[in-house]
Amino acid sequence: MPEVKLFSCTASKTLAADIAYHFDAPLSDTTLARFSDGEMQTIINESVRGAYTFLFKAPVSPTIT
Repeated sequence: MPEVKLFSCTASKTLAADIAYHFDAPLSDTTLARFSDGEMQTIINESVRGAYTFLFKAPVSPTIT
């Protein structure tokens, strides 16, 4: 069975940690970059090739500008 990689954004760390506990797998390494316009980029700091990969992110309503 392929390796499982679990990633989390900031707002969903608790949920991701609970899921990781049930998978018996650690949360994988990420870096969050914030841009001046408020946008964010999640940078995955490890290879996910050949792995089942999941990114947990809390839903956010779009902002109308």
